[in-house]
Amino acid sequence: MFNWFRPKNSADRNFSKRFKDDDAVKAFVADCAHCGHQLGSNVSSIISEYCDGEQGRPTLSDMLSRPLMSFAGDVFEAGRRSLFEAHCYAIVLSVAQDVLYRSKTPYGEVRFIVNDISRAVAEEEVGPGKVGNAPSPRPAPGVHVSWRPGTLVGGVASQQLTLVQRYARMKSVEEKLAMFCLALGLVPPGEGIGMKILEEVPGSRHGNIASYDLVGYRTPDTEEIDEWSDDLEILDPEEVLAALPPDIRDAMLAEISSLDPFTKPSS
Repeated sequence: MFNWFRPKNSADRNFSKRFKDDDAVKAFVADCAHCGHQLGSNVSSIISEYCDGEQGRPTLSDMLSRPLMSFAGDVFEAGRRSLFEAHCYAIVLSVAQDVLYRSKTPYGEVRFIVNDISRAVAEEEVGPGKVGNAPSPRPAPGVHVSWRPGTLVGGVASQQLTLVQRYARMKSVEEKLAMFCLALGLVPPGEGIGMKILEEVPGSRHGNIASYDLVGYRTPDTEEIDEWSDDLEILDPEEVLAALPPDIRDAMLAEISSLDPFTKPSS
């Protein structure tokens, strides 16, 4: 029904020169944070009356105050952003990745750019010197793994980067909004979602590395429905979003669709 995600002039852009050094990457990440703050402000205005605490809906104040929990040593502590703000920031960064992959920049260069952005996002949360490294593509003899861009191992885990990677796997505006609404309690869990059922491919295991086939989906338990589960899939975003009033749904879709992280934000 909806097909609103059309990054502005993405096919005409080559980003190789823009991300020339670490300072350029960090400046871009800061711009995305600013853009995410603006997205959060606009979305808050859209849902302010809807989030009234009735019929299982959260209140706006409760939603905005819920913290993003970050690792600190061996425990979780409240991070620098609320969970709501972290979602908005992650959506902006995921849209940036979508634009990069639709641009004229060679795929290999985009992978390097995404890796640099991922490292900057993680470093922002856990601090310099605590970020992991890209894993080896050959973790065992005879094994070659094509890791997703931005995959880091070791170091301190970044919850913010986990959110970014979650949204980056969703290529439509509707999917992103469905995840946002499910995670923050704007819609009740119901139709349109499933937990992946995986089966190990016989003979594919090498030590701790194995390949798996997707053989189906099952209905998730309520406690499994959150933004952190890699096995949770948005199968039909329109069904997920059906519980929202159409004017609220369309207004939020329009906000995400209009994002352009590569336009310098006004101060």
